[in-house]
Amino acid sequence: MKNLILIISSIFFSVHSFAQNRDSTLVEHYMQEPEFEGGFSEYLNFMKQNLVYPEYARLNFIEGKVLIQLLIEKDGTVSKAKVIESPDTSLSKEAARVLFLTKWTPAKLENGEPTSYEYTVPVVFRLEKPEENNKKKRKNKR
Repeated sequence: MKNLILIISSIFFSVHSFAQNRDSTLVEHYMQEPEFEGGFSEYLNFMKQNLVYPEYARLNFIEGKVLIQLLIEKDGTVSKAKVIESPDTSLSKEAARVLFLTKWTPAKLENGEPTSYEYTVPVVFRLEKPEENNKKKRKNKR
């Protein structure tokens, strides 16, 4: 079981996103989407450092993509996380747990005012195969 190692890959994409104005009505006119503080590489580092592969999923060799819709508030915090797609509940819970820890630069309207924004993010869980682990060990010995 030690050969099972978590590999996390995440790619930002917005499947469905809307900004909200003060009246809580949805608007599609925004100037800038939210961005993880520090950019994409910092997002990947944060996810690698904070995601823990759930034991149930690891023991049952469950892998796959968790697609989560976040509500990123005007202050850059995540206030809601709705699972859109997931191979297993344990992966959904872990992805949501870590995404609630994230801090974002909020979306901005055309006038530059920060706004709440629904943003869809995938989190991919993949267990490393034993042969991949052995290749890495040999490469590191060189």
